[in-house]
Amino acid sequence: MQYIKHISAILFSLLILQASYAQDLHFSQFFNAPLTINPANTGFIPDADYRIGAHYRSQWSSVLTVPYKTISIFGDAQVMKNKLENGWIGLGGLILNDVAGTGSLRSTKIYGSVAYHQLLGNSSLLSAGFNIGWASKSVDASKLTFPDQFNGVFFDHSNIPSGATFTSTNVSYFDMHVGLNYAYFPDTKTYLNAGYSIQHVNTPKETFFGSTSDISKIPMRHTAFINGLLKVNERVIINPNAYFSTQAKATELVFVQAQQPEQESKPEKEVVREPELPVGFNKQYMFTGGGLNLGFSTGGTSIGINPIVGYSISRIVDAGVLLNFNYNSIRFYDNNYGNQQFVDRRTTLGTGLFTRIFPIDFLFLQGQCEYNYIMEKNTNPSYINKTAYGAGSLLVGGGYASGRQGRRSPFYYISILFDIAGDKSSPYTDIYGHPVPILKAGFQIPLFQGTHY
Repeated sequence: MQYIKHISAILFSLLILQASYAQDLHFSQFFNAPLTINPANTGFIPDADYRIGAHYRSQWSSVLTVPYKTISIFGDAQVMKNKLENGWIGLGGLILNDVAGTGSLRSTKIYGSVAYHQLLGNSSLLSAGFNIGWASKSVDASKLTFPDQFNGVFFDHSNIPSGATFTSTNVSYFDMHVGLNYAYFPDTKTYLNAGYSIQHVNTPKETFFGSTSDISKIPMRHTAFINGLLKVNERVIINPNAYFSTQAKATELVFVQAQQPEQESKPEKEVVREPELPVGFNKQYMFTGGGLNLGFSTGGTSIGINPIVGYSISRIVDAGVLLNFNYNSIRFYDNNYGNQQFVDRRTTLGTGLFTRIFPIDFLFLQGQCEYNYIMEKNTNPSYINKTAYGAGSLLVGGGYASGRQGRRSPFYYISILFDIAGDKSSPYTDIYGHPVPILKAGFQIPLFQGTHY
């Protein structure tokens, strides 16, 4: 009888909660919830073409009258495996439902996810993905009690009204997650997989009380995981896993060690495969270039340049690093100060990573993450104030490419990008902290000469 025996040891788990911020649901067996922890796992299925999974969890049933219940259903599949050069696309979906406490605090989230997977040579795989979803949260306020309803003996919510005012008992919002994944498999005995994701990159607002402060926003959740597989001998395989997640002031760290005997191998039918194209690093796929970006808002203008160096991972995927030099000037009048003119000037220096995906040669989607150091100078007739600070940005958008014909052809492009990270200190915001559209125009040329592919 074939069986798999898991010996799991939770070596360390720490969870600190701060009540003022909303916290996400999570699963301790993170390795069985691939789409929950990282959208880049969509379609990352080493031993199948598709998968479907579900989770059910009940917590604190012995303590609470109404225990916490969590249900998760997910599914994903690999597509276009025979149409892309040493890569494929993953498509998937995820549904989460959580009910907590006497007030029936219910959270429902529905996500659709997309990922692209590209082989890098014969022993590694790089994946990038994102998901977009809709979330809804509701509460039954009539079942809740508050400190001002205590009559000296017990909480009397039936006869003593509460001063707590709910603007709404049902809220909904748009949500977005992004992630990267890397797998390394040098031989049949060794396998290593690591990933990193950011949830709530748009920091959506979630509150029942109509608050406009940042405390009502869901903070970004950063998650990293690593797992491996080591074949010790013909009977034993070691499978260590580690998971780390942080959100606001909540931190979780989990280690799991799984060990399993190897299943008996079965003879496989001989499969006739088409000859594979050469894979591996090729310096002729390296490129350089740059762009000029412009941004406009009420009373404000920004201009910047972005030199880049990158690598064409496949015919449809380019990725690389960039430097960011940006200057922003905003002029406005404030009636609270005698209608004086204020001038805000920001000089930005930064760096980042970008990815372009070309569904067709002349159209592309782009994602770009940056971290910038900003030197700001505020002036009016009465004073001059100088400050310096850092800010992160996540730009997403798309554009048009002229002259692109494969991985090694030079081309020009125009694009429009938006910063969805939600950081009001971003160089891509107006005086109110709202994101402004960034128009870019630039070029890309190969670093080395050779035949176009």
